[in-house]
Amino acid sequence: MAEPFEHARRKLDAARYFRAQLDQTGDQPRHFAYNLEAFLMEWRSIFPILSLSDLQARPERLRADAWVVDRIKKDPLFEALKQKRDIAVHRAPLMPSGSVMVMLEEHVSPPEEFLEIELRDTAGHPVQRSEAPPDPPAGAESETYTIHFTYRFPDLPDGPREDLRTIEIRVLCDRLIAAAEDFLCAAAAGFPSS
Repeated sequence: MAEPFEHARRKLDAARYFRAQLDQTGDQPRHFAYNLEAFLMEWRSIFPILSLSDLQARPERLRADAWVVDRIKKDPLFEALKQKRDIAVHRAPLMPSGSVMVMLEEHVSPPEEFLEIELRDTAGHPVQRSEAPPDPPAGAESETYTIHFTYRFPDLPDGPREDLRTIEIRVLCDRLIAAAEDFLCAAAAGFPSS
């Protein structure tokens, strides 16, 4: 089983690579969609490699198939994303729904004519009064902004525990990677029954 297992590991590594690319291309919807399709294709190809391997003994193959059915095919998330992958391969490119959030922060110093400094002692009596403004701190007048892109599949089904339509696609992909890692660990252990 070493060769198919290594092949499956390489597919998982490729899926991880395309998952990382989702973070890198989040601000480019078309590139994001390309990387998402590649991710789903690599992820989906992990499972048949080991469960259909001719190198496996028949009972082990049956346990692999049972493991996939029990943990993957029964989960609405995995089945829905497998269908997305099938659509991307056989019918049309994926077009996840995207949204953009822009957060703007502005830091300004008050105008000099409104600035008055008064120092007081511990009893509250004025000690010094100054009308001259202190030197403004470096970068006192600046703007910073953050742009955050999110992607979802609004047509995913409701899961038994959560609404899959509200979960960001990159989070869903992280779950798929965790499931593939579990599958490879179970394969290494000979798919023990649970």
